[in-house]
Amino acid sequence: MAPIINFGADLLTGWYQSQAASSTLSTLPRSTLSTAAPIEKSTPPWDVESKPPTFDERLRKALSGGKFVDFTDPFFSKDIPEDQKELFALYKALNKLQALATHAVDKTTFSGLLPGLDKRFDTGLTEISGYIEKLDLESFLLSTGVVERKVDGKISIPRPSSDYVGRIAQNGAFDAAIPGLTGTEVFTVTSDKFGVKTNVVIDLSAVGGTLNIDNIVSYINTQLSAAGVLSQFKRTRIYDQVKDEDGNLVEPSPLPSTFGFKIEGVSTETLSITPATGTPAIYIGNNSGNTDSISSQFIKLTDVASGSPTLVGGNRVAPEGDEARAAESVIDSQGNIYIVGQTTGDIDSLITRGTSDVYITKQDATGRILWTRTLGASQSAEGFSIAVDSSDNIVIAGAVTGDLESASVGNGLDSFVTKYDSDGQEIFTRQIAPYVDDAAFDVAVAADGSIFLAGYTEASIGTGGTYQGGKDAYVTKLDSSGVLVYNRQFGTTGDDTADAISVDASGDVVVASVENGTAFVRKYSGADGVSAAIWEQNLGSIGTTFGGSISSLVIDGTSIYVGGATNNTSLGSGAIGDAHTTFGLDGFVTKITDSGVSSVTDFTTYVGTGSLDRVHDISVSAGKLYVSGEVRGALGANPFVGTVNGFAAEIDTTTGVRQWDYQYSGSEGVAVAKTLIVDDQGSSVLDILGLPKGEIGVNQSRTVTARTSVRADDYFYVSVDNGAKRKVTIETDDTLRSLTFKINRVLLLDGKASVRRTLKGDTLHIEANEGVRVNLFAGPDEKNALEALGLKEGTVYDDGSLLGDGDEKDFGPPVFGLGLDTASLSLENETVAKFALGAINDALSEIRRIFREITKDPALDDLLKNGNKAGGPVPAYLTAQLANYQAGLARLSSGPPASNIIL
Repeated sequence: MAPIINFGADLLTGWYQSQAASSTLSTLPRSTLSTAAPIEKSTPPWDVESKPPTFDERLRKALSGGKFVDFTDPFFSKDIPEDQKELFALYKALNKLQALATHAVDKTTFSGLLPGLDKRFDTGLTEISGYIEKLDLESFLLSTGVVERKVDGKISIPRPSSDYVGRIAQNGAFDAAIPGLTGTEVFTVTSDKFGVKTNVVIDLSAVGGTLNIDNIVSYINTQLSAAGVLSQFKRTRIYDQVKDEDGNLVEPSPLPSTFGFKIEGVSTETLSITPATGTPAIYIGNNSGNTDSISSQFIKLTDVASGSPTLVGGNRVAPEGDEARAAESVIDSQGNIYIVGQTTGDIDSLITRGTSDVYITKQDATGRILWTRTLGASQSAEGFSIAVDSSDNIVIAGAVTGDLESASVGNGLDSFVTKYDSDGQEIFTRQIAPYVDDAAFDVAVAADGSIFLAGYTEASIGTGGTYQGGKDAYVTKLDSSGVLVYNRQFGTTGDDTADAISVDASGDVVVASVENGTAFVRKYSGADGVSAAIWEQNLGSIGTTFGGSISSLVIDGTSIYVGGATNNTSLGSGAIGDAHTTFGLDGFVTKITDSGVSSVTDFTTYVGTGSLDRVHDISVSAGKLYVSGEVRGALGANPFVGTVNGFAAEIDTTTGVRQWDYQYSGSEGVAVAKTLIVDDQGSSVLDILGLPKGEIGVNQSRTVTARTSVRADDYFYVSVDNGAKRKVTIETDDTLRSLTFKINRVLLLDGKASVRRTLKGDTLHIEANEGVRVNLFAGPDEKNALEALGLKEGTVYDDGSLLGDGDEKDFGPPVFGLGLDTASLSLENETVAKFALGAINDALSEIRRIFREITKDPALDDLLKNGNKAGGPVPAYLTAQLANYQAGLARLSSGPPASNIIL
């Protein structure tokens, strides 16, 4: 019988340990390994042994008003390494922020609590950020933001170009005749060189051969060269992005044989094109799509004079995953169209810094976007109105939260007005800021450049304003430089708003208002803000309870037209053009004749389908009245497709009867014709050729204040190796290149800021020298330039670890980043709170990783780094495992242990 072998429990334990060691050793090369002892490891606050506080406990502490970094916590008195204490304190502080963010995204949390949660969250974030900046650690370095070897700004600014590519003129063989040309068309190309203008008449009857692109190009270039014009025309292939019926890009985009004209210009010469004859065209700022994906689109209606318009689509403003809504438009002396609206997302290099911002686009007559600007609001902003002066400067007005200027004294919602030149460079911004809500709904510019604003305020708007109660209507006059001339405030004890304003040829102003539910139109002297109204028209109840409102007012000589929506079937005291339908809201237009010191209501005409319909905009041109808006049914003989349709219509200025109407649908069955502009000469031979009317827009401003959402006086900080933070301030005329000079004055020889050229344009690039830590810090929320430049808070650090084996350099403690972009974190609504919660969760996860890194066994670290290098002593932990193995072997040959397991 074979002998019974007795194994003790401690012998089995030793045997298993020795097997583990043997297995490890069998895979190890002879390595150079550190014999240093592991760093002391304390029990972290996320370990169950530490009994982490519950969610309710963390939330109570976060809301208690105390410090987020709690130095009275008992773990500060424990005998553990100081670096770990600091890390634990930071973890617990972020845990409180996590509780606030979790509460904010909870569906059961009352939305009215969000402002309080957001304020407390911001307090905690500021405290924690300051705590991290002051940390003095031995085993590692920590940054609030990200840690990268180099950084490139998210934004890119396209480089200057003197070339212009038109729309498609030929779809098919390039040498075929261009459809629609008769050979009798004439237009003029004007060259402007240093103020000297040369007019070159282009008569297509003189073109030799077929009227195709090449023959026309040859003729035009001959005429231009003979006149000493340097710019030349060329045939080019045009790859327009193809879209489906809903306006979505078709991927991959098919590339048909589409050709058009390219103008190869020179920087010293400006070209403009003027048709000899033309007919009216309508330009519409259209909003298309449902609540989650609304985009703004430029639409042109040609053949207007025939009463059967043809729709020509243009470019969209459609930030990916966000909204863009057009509000109002205006046309300048060159035939360019400006549209103002609101966006919740980024547009090209324009980063929306808060929840929403104002955008302005300049488009030529073909619909090509020449430039886009945003206001650069740090919180939220909406543009309601836009006007143009005699020098083609544009003025926008709306409402904003947060301060736009250093001198602003904002609180809640504030009226603002901003003036730009025709290149989109800001001239001035004025923020009207009582300590309660107010907004500017409309803006008008007088012949002398004076600016008039109309809106509402919930307090005295300043000198000249007496608060009546509820919402008061106001009119503010500024001079052309934005200096206050006067305020006029009026209304009842109820809610009153001045919704539309216009200036007549004598400089007097006509204001349309809704006061406690009643619609009024009044004429005031433009010279002062105290004299009584010259005349007044009470139009009656507009039906505000049911959504009635005033949207537009225009003056054409002695005729005044007011538009909007109402359920009142007999608005005003004049005749009825087209009658109100039988249900709900109808769009309306009321005509008033101004006799100077008195007025009379001529007619009110309704535009409706028996559903919820609105007139959004009015335009008068060459004695014809046009309106645009939205309908939820079939207007006249038009088919109704989808749920909301946009429309345009012509109304007889004498009878108020509609002459024609055009109705259309949009993406996901929703379209709203929000803005309307008419150009008497807007439809011409240039439409056929795909060329714009007026000045050819090519070169753009290169300043960062024009091409990004950065505002003048915004700033950020740069420090080197945790030294003093140096302020970098953006000035009005700064370009990316001049900005690099400012950054390099801080970096000196420790790094470099430069401009890098990419396919999309120029970007800002920052890198640090090896072993140098360049820290980027955001400015305060309302002045933070980092976010608008596409940069994040963090550290630029090159540890040299990509140099290759044997060349690795030791630049001191490792550098970690929590990835917290403090400027963008907020709890003001559920959407941004979810983003903030994710960022805090990631930061907590990074702290746990940092703890593992700084407390891991040095021998294991050396093993991972030097595993293929032969020679050197065996580390201590492997020596201990060998000892266990040897002890197990010794016990196998010794006597039986005290307790046995018999097999």
